[in-house]
Amino acid sequence: MNIALVWKDSPGSGTIEVLNGRLKGLRALGGAGKAAGAAFTIPPPSPARLQVAIDQEQTAPGAHATLVSVRWGATAFSFFLRDVQTGRPIWIPDYGVAVAAARDKRDYDQIAAAIRAEGWSASPSGSRTNRRKPSRRPLRATAT
Repeated sequence: MNIALVWKDSPGSGTIEVLNGRLKGLRALGGAGKAAGAAFTIPPPSPARLQVAIDQEQTAPGAHATLVSVRWGATAFSFFLRDVQTGRPIWIPDYGVAVAAARDKRDYDQIAAAIRAEGWSASPSGSRTNRRKPSRRPLRATAT
């Protein structure tokens, strides 16, 4: 399964860890980014896109689902691979990053605008709120 990490601003250097699956490869797209093994470097100040290939993934409901962890600097987050779906990216505005299917070619601002257009917004507490019922529910995580 191929996914894309899409940052508003370059994260610099970081790593990807996969539990209950195998990291097959990373590829920094555009700019001067580099990736080798589980590590990546995407120099600032530009937006960034990192393609992540995972195999031996476990995406069925239940235990032992593939969990992907992303770390850069003092920042980290994790998500279940099965939650990444075409047309339904995971959006983490507190970190300026979205996780999308690799074939979703939108940049961070386009993904954020589409999610907001569906009626999702951040409440003062950082949790997601819905002003109206969206036709497709995007996943949105917040930093804790």
